[in-house]
Amino acid sequence: MADLTKKYITEHALKVHDYNSFGRALVEKVLLEAASKFEDEETSFEQMEFDVKVKIEPYKPESCTIVVILGIGVHTG
Repeated sequence: MADLTKKYITEHALKVHDYNSFGRALVEKVLLEAASKFEDEETSFEQMEFDVKVKIEPYKPESCTIVVILGIGVHTG
């Protein structure tokens, strides 16, 4: 049996999302980030743009890759 470590929990947390839930979580994160930019109820923007860091890395236990966007990860195969 594996030890319950931070690494173990993090690796398993990455398995929480499938492509649909990953998309929903990503959109939710973007909308919450956008909402945090408003100073008050009267503030408005014509549009917002965000620079997003994307990380792709191998995931050895599963022999696949992980794509992480805005801290939300999904296995890609």
